[in-house]
Order: sequence, then structure tokens, then C-alpha cells
Amino acid sequence: MNSRIILIAALIECMIPSCSQKSEHTTESKPDIITYAIINTSWLLQSFALDNNTRIIVPGGQQYAIVFIDSTTATGTNDCNTFSMNYVAGIHGAISMQGYSSTKIYCGAASNDATFKVVLQRSTNYEIINGSQLKIYSSDKDTFLTFTKR
Repeated sequence: MNSRIILIAALIECMIPSCSQKSEHTTESKPDIITYAIINTSWLLQSFALDNNTRIIVPGGQQYAIVFIDSTTATGTNDCNTFSMNYVAGIHGAISMQGYSSTKIYCGAASNDATFKVVLQRSTNYEIINGSQLKIYSSDKDTFLTFTKR
């Protein structure tokens, strides 16, 4: 039993960025350990919370999803379009998303694609709740996107 605990602790410790093969002299920022919980994971948007205390449940027929491909690139669906962007995740759940590029199909007047894009581009923090819910917060903290793991 004790050997299993030691083995699990050793495996977890080696998942920490300090175990990487990179030189100690690199200036590259190292992602927070929680970042590894979002990499290679698909998240489906459930709702938008906007700064005017408005909550929008994603309407049927619209789909917004994000996949963090690696430690710097995210892709996904933005209603009827696909997108990609770069992100940097830092310590204590900090995140910055930039370089948003998307296909340009008109999704219709009822689409929330513009809101989704703006909140992602203004994101400053994220948190994972119970391993199955992801919240990405805008700088004002009252605006956020709520996703569930797919």
C-alpha cells in the first residue's frame, strides 16, 4: 500500500513543469499545474454570464466549444464557425487569450458568436470546478463563460 502511494506521489511530482527536460536558463513561462487539467480536453459551453447580471443559456441548435490542444493553442466551435487562438495560462488560474481567428460564416441574428469571441479575448482567469466544469472569467469577474467537460 505504501509503495503505491509513493509511486503515485512520484508520478504526480514528475507532472509538475520543473521535471521537464528544458534548460534552467530558459525564459519561457511555465504553466500552472492546473493547466494540465485543461490540455487535450474538450469543453462545451453551457451559459454566458454578462456584466449586467444577465445570464444566457446556450440556445438549442447553437454550439460553442473549446479544446485546449496543447499548452499554447486552443481551437473550437463558435456557433456555426470554427476558431483558433493562442493562450497563456499562468499561476493561480491566470489566462490570456489572443490571436483569435475564425471562419466568417454568418450564423444569424440570434447567434451569440460575437459575445463568445469578446469574452474569450478579454479573459483573465479560469477555474476548474470538480474536474468537470470550466469557468473562464473576463477582467471584470462578473462576465464569464461556463463550460462542462465533454
